[in-house]
Amino acid sequence: DGKVVTVGEFGNSLEWSRLADDLSVFDLRSSIQRALKKDMRLFLDTRACRAFKQSNLKYVPTGAASSSTSTNGTAPTAALANLNFYHVSSIRDLLYDTYKAPMVGDSYVGIFRTLAVTGLRNDSDWQQWKVYTNPEAMYNWEAGRVAQVRIIETNHGTSAVGGAGLATGIGT
Repeated sequence: DGKVVTVGEFGNSLEWSRLADDLSVFDLRSSIQRALKKDMRLFLDTRACRAFKQSNLKYVPTGAASSSTSTNGTAPTAALANLNFYHVSSIRDLLYDTYKAPMVGDSYVGIFRTLAVTGLRNDSDWQQWKVYTNPEAMYNWEAGRVAQVRIIETNHGTSAVGGAGLATGIGT
């Protein structure tokens, strides 16, 4: 159909010689593989984050039980409240009912910064939900799954990904 796909390499690399492996008393291969995997994870997180931020749909918490959304790629206002159970449920409802977005398996997946997840964990509705579904969640400090949304917590902020990261708090 005349489509063009450009393929290129990305990420970091390092020189490796068998001599270094033979002369070392340490297991260099495991250490190097571990470091390269960590670097790859951070790099892929950065690429994914940039793509997520380019989405046209923006959801902004404006209060404990209110929000503002837009579909033009620009946040309609600054965030005035932290994430809570109401917001996770509202995001799920928008994705499912309004935008007919497909789930990954039987859930949506949300990637949130630590402070957003802390706001969710501090919400009494979340705590009540976890009493019945996963009582160890507070002990383990796991957000888990709420209202068909798997909560993934990340600490990769704006400084870790060259300005393309997720926000670290309430505001813009």
